[in-house]
Amino acid sequence: MPGTSGDQGRKAEDQAAAHLRTQGCEILARNFRTKLGEIDIVALSPGRDVLIFAEVRYRRRDDFGTPEESVVISKQRKLARAAKIFLQTAPAAVRGAAARFDVIALSPAGLRHIENAFEAP
Repeated sequence: MPGTSGDQGRKAEDQAAAHLRTQGCEILARNFRTKLGEIDIVALSPGRDVLIFAEVRYRRRDDFGTPEESVVISKQRKLARAAKIFLQTAPAAVRGAAARFDVIALSPAGLRHIENAFEAP
């Protein structure tokens, strides 16, 4: 029996977190939730100078577009609002870091990490 979409989502997020770790990133938070939105993964770059707010998208098929294409402007706005809240509550050591929004797209074709996928709207 195939797994539920929640199981698939968790597996995709686990893969994305593992990918970021192999790039030397430190995972600061997973599934950071606010009333305004959720951030799948918050990571600190290897140089500890960039906060990465990563949206993880998984698609079994590309019939309705690629995973990264599903991060539409309304989702970008929610991510930006959630990131502002994270920054207000973040440890002082990371508050001065630059921030960027990445998309980690997973599909049968593999994993694609799009750095600076969008600017905060």
